[in-house]
Amino acid sequence: MPGKKRKRYRLRPRFFVITGTALILLLSGILLLVRSCSGEPPVSPPESASSGSAQSSDTPSENNSRYLSEILFTGDSRTRGLVTYGFVPSRQVLAVDGLNHRDARKKELFDSEDGVQRTLAAVVGEREAKRVMISFGINGMDFISEEDYFTEYEALIDELMAQSPQSSYLLQAIYPVSSVFSEQNPNMSNETIDRYNQKLRELAEEKGIFFLNTAEALKDAGGALGEAYDAGDGLHMSREAYKVIVRYIREHPAP
Repeated sequence: MPGKKRKRYRLRPRFFVITGTALILLLSGILLLVRSCSGEPPVSPPESASSGSAQSSDTPSENNSRYLSEILFTGDSRTRGLVTYGFVPSRQVLAVDGLNHRDARKKELFDSEDGVQRTLAAVVGEREAKRVMISFGINGMDFISEEDYFTEYEALIDELMAQSPQSSYLLQAIYPVSSVFSEQNPNMSNETIDRYNQKLRELAEEKGIFFLNTAEALKDAGGALGEAYDAGDGLHMSREAYKVIVRYIREHPAP
């Protein structure tokens, strides 16, 4: 009818929201359908660096004993503590109280599979362990000259590697001693131990083997063996110390 105004309808904002959402869902459905037909897998978002799966598979946890069971431990009485306190079985340890690395090269002290005593290197060759820990050092510091000390240590490493070339080798730092023991034995003081450990680190790098600085986990604020880790004589260690050592080994695996 002439003169009559047409009624206008306004589209409310809710209409646009509903329509837009419907269009997004429709397009997403079409995209998924196309991908499923083409065989293209959906893209997954990258994992967060803090997720559990981001941890390296060759890093054993504290509760994982597999890595520890792969190691053949060699050394002296401070290595034997691992057996004494029940952290590893005796079959995993080739160690003699008071033994130094020079005598370990030359003396037939270790029982082989046939019951005959042989040198350390010969028995390591028979065992063919996946990993070998070399843990000498404290014995001999007070009577072997510094030059001969490292010449003998290098020779021992060479002999072990020659007898069991398929093994992975770990050279462990010399453990610290108590502050009292350090003062009473200048040739075996913690200052001397620290200097020798630095040279052992350099030797390990030269030989292309892993240096395990367990000593740092046992030191107090003054750089000596912590009181809780002292078995009473300032040289040998308590069960608590070996708990720390085993945890350190697991948390610092060789590549």
